[in-house]
Amino acid sequence: MFPPSFEFDREFHGHEDDVRAICANSEGQNQFATTSRDKTVRIWYLNGDEEADVNECKVFRGHSSFVTCIFWAPQGCLNIDEDVLISGSRDHRILVWSVSKGIVIEELNEHTMDITSIVVLMNGDIITASQDSQICIWRQFKLFKVFFIFISLCKFLKIYI
Repeated sequence: MFPPSFEFDREFHGHEDDVRAICANSEGQNQFATTSRDKTVRIWYLNGDEEADVNECKVFRGHSSFVTCIFWAPQGCLNIDEDVLISGSRDHRILVWSVSKGIVIEELNEHTMDITSIVVLMNGDIITASQDSQICIWRQFKLFKVFFIFISLCKFLKIYI
């Protein structure tokens, strides 16, 4: 149970299954994006009225399985003149979306299992992680470098025994 200081504020209606990830527009435009098992990415807009519900702005469809992670890259971050969303999914694909047009502008394919995390560095490199134990670095939407992460079972056992 929540402490008494927390109060229910508002509901978000739109996804048809559970939400898997959320990210904010860092430019302060009161927008955020969510991903879901319903295979969609959605952008939501908070207007200034504290009593009003959140308005769903756009729905992006293109993944064939759960969308597991999301990153909002502001205009210019990837040498693109608009905001983009980068989504990862259980379909092993990373999609780069035009926020204004709602279309896929790039698709990154290298991982062989679920994408678990996405981040964009200040230099514009995209870093992705997957259940396939790979961390991929993408430079200008091309695969630049791959790191394989292996956990030594012997080291793991020594730590926890």
